[in-house]
Amino acid sequence: MYAKLENNKLISAPYYLILNNKTILNPQKDDYLCAGYKEVQYSIKPEPEEGCEIITSYSEYDDKIVVNYQLQNILQTAEQRQEEFYNNFIPTSWGNFRKQPQGYQSAVEAVNCVFNMVNILGSFTSDLAPLLIFYQTPDFNDETQCSEEWLVENQYIHQPCIKEEFLLWYKEFQIVWAQTEHTSTTISV
Repeated sequence: MYAKLENNKLISAPYYLILNNKTILNPQKDDYLCAGYKEVQYSIKPEPEEGCEIITSYSEYDDKIVVNYQLQNILQTAEQRQEEFYNNFIPTSWGNFRKQPQGYQSAVEAVNCVFNMVNILGSFTSDLAPLLIFYQTPDFNDETQCSEEWLVENQYIHQPCIKEEFLLWYKEFQIVWAQTEHTSTTISV
């Protein structure tokens, strides 16, 4: 392939050329070179990775143009990281709870499962506590705190408590869930 670089854009050579007032329908290498086009060589394109984009750049030499590729992290702003976090977590007084905890279809399913057991056992016991995993709110200005690794390292469970304390949290959770997932209307209690 032959091309020119114009304003850092690769302009491919046409399938025909007009040189010295002659139309050349099947241009050859020398025809393209005379018209100012250069041979294009492509470097190896890296495999895409999550959180990265492939950036294309060009290096121009006397006899060729080289197309270079490199992976570059997609930088998110603190506001974008915060929005992404709250798309995946529900904030509660006990901590942030995943909207889709591992092994469940939704946060409601996980919390309702524990709710039923609390009603049967009469309290939120130490055996039930590990079933509800909470996460600290990261500093959204610190990119490292917005990683899955940081969240897992800083997860915790709530201490066992009496049924009434759990039911207060359960009511709070259901209100927050309804407000964030099912309505734009504020629910007052």
